[in-house]
Amino acid sequence: MNGFNPPITPAKIVQEGWRFSIPIYQRLFVWESEQIDRLLEDLWRASTSSSPSGSSEPYYIGVITTVEQDDKKGRVFSVVDGQQRLTFLLLFFCDCLDRNDAVATARQFVFVNQSNTSNTDLRIRFLGRVTDEKDILCYANLVKSSDDKWDNISNYNFRQFHDRMKAFIEKHKGEWEKRKDTFVQYVYSMTSFLANELNGYSNTDLNLYFEKMNSTGRQLSPLDQLKGSFAKYASKWNDCFNFEKAIKEITEERHKENVGVTGDNSKSVQIDIQGIVGRPSTSTVPEEPAPNQESASFARLPMRPEVLALHALRLTLESNEKWKDKACEIDYSPRHLLDSFKKVFRAIGNIGEEFAKAYMGTLETYRDWIDENIFYLRGEMETDGDEENDSSGLRYAFREVSSQQTQKMLQLQSMLYVSSGERQEWILNAYKDHKSQGFNLFTTLRSHALAKVKDLKIEDLSYSSGMNRIAFWMLDYLLWEDYYENNSRGMQESVTSASVFNGLALTSEERQAISNYIFRSNRSIEHFQPQNGANGEWTDEKNGYRLLDSFGNLCMISSGFNSTQSDDSTNTKCGRIDDQIKARRLESIKMLIMRKLAGEKKEWTPKQALEHGGVMLKILGFGDELIKNWKAKLAPADVER
Repeated sequence: MNGFNPPITPAKIVQEGWRFSIPIYQRLFVWESEQIDRLLEDLWRASTSSSPSGSSEPYYIGVITTVEQDDKKGRVFSVVDGQQRLTFLLLFFCDCLDRNDAVATARQFVFVNQSNTSNTDLRIRFLGRVTDEKDILCYANLVKSSDDKWDNISNYNFRQFHDRMKAFIEKHKGEWEKRKDTFVQYVYSMTSFLANELNGYSNTDLNLYFEKMNSTGRQLSPLDQLKGSFAKYASKWNDCFNFEKAIKEITEERHKENVGVTGDNSKSVQIDIQGIVGRPSTSTVPEEPAPNQESASFARLPMRPEVLALHALRLTLESNEKWKDKACEIDYSPRHLLDSFKKVFRAIGNIGEEFAKAYMGTLETYRDWIDENIFYLRGEMETDGDEENDSSGLRYAFREVSSQQTQKMLQLQSMLYVSSGERQEWILNAYKDHKSQGFNLFTTLRSHALAKVKDLKIEDLSYSSGMNRIAFWMLDYLLWEDYYENNSRGMQESVTSASVFNGLALTSEERQAISNYIFRSNRSIEHFQPQNGANGEWTDEKNGYRLLDSFGNLCMISSGFNSTQSDDSTNTKCGRIDDQIKARRLESIKMLIMRKLAGEKKEWTPKQALEHGGVMLKILGFGDELIKNWKAKLAPADVER
């Protein structure tokens, strides 16, 4: 049941003569009507669809996990996880026998021995549940104790399945008689799942595994389901998705312990319990801070494990001429992890040794490069009442930070992490470039980030619900970089004339706030001059200008801080920014500059917004002529320029 065989189907089970037993520790079949109806409808729709070649597409229903039992009659597998899906198939074919539809096909799956029509040797046995087995035989018409056998079937869930089948057939009665044989054959031949086999564990171990998998009522995660497709490389897979240590370190420890890494020459294709249950947690969601704890540190990954798997898939496809044309057809969203891999498997004719070997090699090489070049994230949860955790500070701490260049790299990667969304393509793009002549990681990452800003138009930086926020993140990085390069000691009394901070008379607290700035996943756009009560100098719809919504009057903060601000006056907002500086919880360097320009009077004028916007646009790389035209469009005649 392992290796790189095609996906398991009822037909494959019959062909191989496999049998299954459901241990006593398993739950009964507990699917509700909604789950039964949904799978029946999905199979019905799948049976009518065809691939471009005209053949039916497989319908995947997940993963089953088994352990082989000693049995003189042939190969018998104890089902550790996935019995709900297997029981669904058993009940489906029992219902076929009850209706006298596709009898030959149904009997092959329900019973092992076809030579005797009175055979009661079920392919799927329920150990320790004599009543359930009797009910199954009654369902399949082998035991008829009365005219109405359903009065004698005690298992409510079996009766419910029968009722849902009746309702399903009634719903499709217009097509049922015409399509029923094709539909049953589709379920028999094309309903597909992957199978993991555990090895060498006692019933107590298996019970523990089962509890781990089912204590929350959930099945294996998509990543663990995908792992079943690469069962031959289970150890290497575990290493690549263990982010507690660098993969080289893990490999070295394996060799020291004389534990072989599963690879090209491995004959074992079995996954042990610890390989799935005991794998180190790869959750990217921080734990809640302890009560009365002002902050909590938590280790984070450079990317979600699902994203790492998809990055490796993309690299594998793009690096091979045979598969290269498939790369652009795949959805690389982590939400569609399994569907993306299934599409690839179908396109290349199921997963084969060549693809699996190439993929695992790419995954290991890519992960090793990440260990060497990408800082692993460490965050500081700040309990400021923001339920969305938008103010979570992000730091990287996989390697020690010493040189100025490394400090800049840390901040740049931190900015890229929070600004790049779930796919974290900046890491993938840098990896693609790393073999090019004269490659430098810092300059490459910085250039890629600036290129995204240069693709924007100045008009794109005016306030709108769907505005691109990359310019705000990049600007805060460039402002931090400007300060850092011109203040190598961080706390000197003044900044150099080359710095944008020159002339702002920064206090020691403000200098420290900038020097220690932490990038956050802020996404809320704040108007420094509030929208409510702005006069005609700020906005004049008749003459077509809206300085109020321009880049010079905006900054990006957390949603929690934004809701606190509401439509408060600039004076009140300045007070809150001062509090942030004192608490070392600055949300935006751009916002600090705006606060400094507002001065002791805490006033913010259209002229200040216009000039500030021009300076910030210049830092982002917009040319003088573009900025001049931008000002001319925004400013009314009575705003001095």
